[in-house]
This record gives sequence, structure tokens and C-alpha cells, in this order.
Amino acid sequence: MDERRKVTRWEVNQPAELTMDEECANGIPCRVKDISLKGMSLSLPRKLLPEALSRIKINLADRLQLHTDAFVVWSQESEEDCSYGLCFNNLDETYRTKIYEYVESNFPEELRKQWWKGIG
Repeated sequence: MDERRKVTRWEVNQPAELTMDEECANGIPCRVKDISLKGMSLSLPRKLLPEALSRIKINLADRLQLHTDAFVVWSQESEEDCSYGLCFNNLDETYRTKIYEYVESNFPEELRKQWWKGIG
């Protein structure tokens, strides 16, 4: 697959909890595969309607919490899970800083691996 992203995504592969404001009060266990200042990819144990992911909260291993608007760019189903690529809508600068600090603190090798691409 050709990489078309202009902003680097950092591989984190961490358990998380997804909450959709409209859909349910309880979080859905998921896994954040990678994240950037523009979006993320995640996998879930069940299929969701893409429009359900418009207003989300992500609690990433109790170290990063995001509450933002996002839209589904791509989705893929397998026998094990359903994966979604999300693009953030107007992510607040505070959250952008939190994402960068989370990666810098927990996955510094990801930053070193791709330093020349910039952070967008």
C-alpha cells in the first residue's frame, strides 16, 4: 500500500477505551495501533457504524485522554477485529501537545525513527 499521509503516525499499539457520546455511556475496549497529530488507527472487537465515530473520547492506557471530533477515513474487517482509520477534526492545540508528549514519554524511539518527516 502506498503511504499518502503527510503527517507521521507513531506506532503505539496500546490498549484503550473508546466512548462515543451519542452511542453509549460505557467505553468499548479497543487498541490504538498508531497515532499522529491528525488522526489514529484503532481496532475494535466489533463493527461500528462509521457515523457513530463522529464525537469520541479515547482513554489510552490511562496516560492520554482525548475528547474530539473525528471522521472515518477507512475501515477494514477481519475475523479477529474491525479496524478504523480516523482523522481528527480541528484538534485543539492542548490535545496536540498531549499527543506529542505521550509519544515522547512512552515511545521516544518512534520520534527518533522519523524525525526528518516533521510533526505537522
